[in-house]
This record gives sequence, C-alpha cells and structure tokens, in this order.
Amino acid sequence: MPVSHMSLPFPGSTWHWLQASFSTLRLLLSLSPKASAAIATKKLAAVAAIAAAGFYLLISGMQVSAQRAFIMLAIMLAATVADRPAISMRNVALAGFAILAVSPSEAVGPGMQMSFAATLALIAGYSAWQRRAFARPDKMPKHNLFRLVALGIFGILMTALIGGLSTAPIAMAHFQRIASYGLLGNLLAMPIVTFLVMPAGLLAMLAMPLNLHAPFLLVMGWGLDRVMSIAAWVDHLDGALDSGAMPPGFLCCSSSASCRWFCCARD
Repeated sequence: MPVSHMSLPFPGSTWHWLQASFSTLRLLLSLSPKASAAIATKKLAAVAAIAAAGFYLLISGMQVSAQRAFIMLAIMLAATVADRPAISMRNVALAGFAILAVSPSEAVGPGMQMSFAATLALIAGYSAWQRRAFARPDKMPKHNLFRLVALGIFGILMTALIGGLSTAPIAMAHFQRIASYGLLGNLLAMPIVTFLVMPAGLLAMLAMPLNLHAPFLLVMGWGLDRVMSIAAWVDHLDGALDSGAMPPGFLCCSSSASCRWFCCARD
C-alpha cells in the first residue's frame, strides 16, 4: 500500500506530528499580544516542538526510522532557535553525520538512502522555485484566496512528485518494484493526515489531563480509517505495483550523480 506508511511511526508521521505541534503551539502563544511582544514565540514553539517530537519518538517504539527522522527534525528546529535557516543542505549534512555516528549501518539501508534522497531533492527543487519566484519581485502577482489555494495544491503535487522521482531508483534497486500510483495515493491522503489526523492527535494529548481526549481520538481514528481506505483503493488499481529485476549499476550511479549535481548546482 503506497500510503499506508503515513499511519505508522515513520519519518512522514514524525514530520506531521512535529508540524502540528509547532504550528499549534505558536498559534496559542500568538493569542496573547503581551506574550508575543515579550518573548520570541517562534523559538519557544521550536523548543517545545523538539520536546513533543521526542515524546512521540518514545511512544512510537523507538524504531530506527523514527530515530532518524527525530534527529533530522531536531537539528532543523535547533537551527531555527539559533536564527539560522532551518532547511538547508548544511543541516541535512549535519543530520547525516549524526545518524551515521549513532548507527553507521544505516548508510547501506534503503530507509536512510530514500529519506535523504527525498530531502535533498525537495530542498534543491524548492530553492530553484524560490529563486525563480523572487527574481523579479515587481512581477510577482498579488496573493488572493484562489491563488493561495492553488499554490497549496501545487505544493502538495510538487512535493509528492519530487519525492517520488528521487526515491524511485533506490526503491527499484532495493525492492525490485515500484508503486505506480504512489503519487495519486499521496495526493489523496496527505491533506487528511496534515490537516485532520495530526492536529487531532495533538489536541487529544493536550486534553488527556482533563479527560476530554475522547472526541479528538475519534476524529483521529476516522481520519486514519480514510487514509487506510485510500491505501487499499490505490493498492487494488490495475498495475499498482510494477516489479522487475534490479536496475544495472549504471542506472543507480547515474541517478545519484545527477541528484548530486542538481543539489550542488542550485546556487
């Protein structure tokens, strides 16, 4: 099932949990004008989000993939606290060094290879798009509601497309198969996970001390059921999985070399 991983404690769900924690905490802090003026709400929310991600790591079973995601995201949030760019190639490199220092065997595993390939490709792709968008500030169109919705849909589409294309050669090399409709599944499931499942989970955790968490867990469960239904539907489409022999070494080497060139040439 191409999208069933979203409901498991893997990098995608860790990111959604952290995103929901950071956004919700920053929103709550911004409700007080005095607090917003007295403290740096973004930095405080980043520190709290790191703690929330650590808590999620503990309750998820401390799986290797979740540990890898936590290290990457913690370094990026720490950069935010230090007034440095949170998403940069330098932070990805630091995360890679940290993960290899803890578990060197991860270097040959598909999990780390696919995670870092997707991360590098997304950073490089959006950096190129940002340079193009801000190259002529006087030509930038005004942002109305329709344009904001269109940009959101375009962002989801491009994220799924770039991530899928960057990880496809690695998936073919390790598993000898590829999910043909992974992009479709991600496009249908990502909004549910981002805007329903993870915020409901965070609100349920905050409401647990007051014993008011049941409604939020019901909403979260309903969202996860929809995600699994989407995964089952996509999995039963004709040609959902294509299998074959491992690609030649030239294909993997050329794909890796082109990705490295694209990332290094983004400036």
